[in-house]
Amino acid sequence: MEYLKNKPSITVRISDMKLKIIRFGIAPEMGFWPVDRDMTKEPGHTHLSYEAIFVTQGELEVRTHEKNMKFERKIVIIPPNLSHYTVPRQDGCFCVLFKIENSKHDNSKVEYLNNYFSRDISAFELSDDIDYYIRAFARKSKEGTPSAEKDAALLAELIFREIISFIPAIDTLDDFKHESWCIGAIENYINSHLREKITLSDVAKHVYMSNKQVSRIIMREYGVTLSELVIQKKLHVARALLKNTDMKIKEVAAEVNLGIENYFYTMFKKRYGISPLEYRKKCRDEN
Repeated sequence: MEYLKNKPSITVRISDMKLKIIRFGIAPEMGFWPVDRDMTKEPGHTHLSYEAIFVTQGELEVRTHEKNMKFERKIVIIPPNLSHYTVPRQDGCFCVLFKIENSKHDNSKVEYLNNYFSRDISAFELSDDIDYYIRAFARKSKEGTPSAEKDAALLAELIFREIISFIPAIDTLDDFKHESWCIGAIENYINSHLREKITLSDVAKHVYMSNKQVSRIIMREYGVTLSELVIQKKLHVARALLKNTDMKIKEVAAEVNLGIENYFYTMFKKRYGISPLEYRKKCRDEN
């Protein structure tokens, strides 16, 4: 059995909070706890941090001095200093330890989350998204390369943003919604790749979401498809180039990767109601 105990911790910043995440397992499909181990004959254990167990398959039984609980397809969060046994009935659990800390002066969110998670053992539905994220997080953590570590940090942030979004009333504490973060990540990717061909699969891969999820978010936020959004952004850049440079029209079209000159003319006029040349002349006449 292979553990990730020696991996460095990951620090994730969400709004004005800082989460320190300690990796403690391997990919669920490779097994984590031996299922034939009778943990009821061992003393209960505690942690100084929160323990999050992702039950991706099979059943997890958590036993305390007061009660026994069974979970399937759940995210189980056990508060610090609670003596407990964790008894998996099948390989398919992945565990991380985490702490919630302040990163700014306002600690209202940290207090709120610590109070919520410290009350008792919490359990949330394991969505398909989080199932995908935690498996990818485990794989990237196991790889250990600098690139994989960056991906693991991004995945950890996605996982915990999803978990935080489950907390009642947390959305009233501003800037927590996972979708808001996804919109920013999608925007950044598009803006950084305007000179290239941008596909839905590329964007989805960058934010660790499905094509369908990305399409839904873009349509809800902008009211257009990804291809329409990309063209709008390319034309916005092209308009700035027409106004502020002496580049030829075909050079502007090539700069924003909008194909041949005639296509660029057509798309520009459709968007702004005038041709690129007319727009440039208008801007210069105004100056």
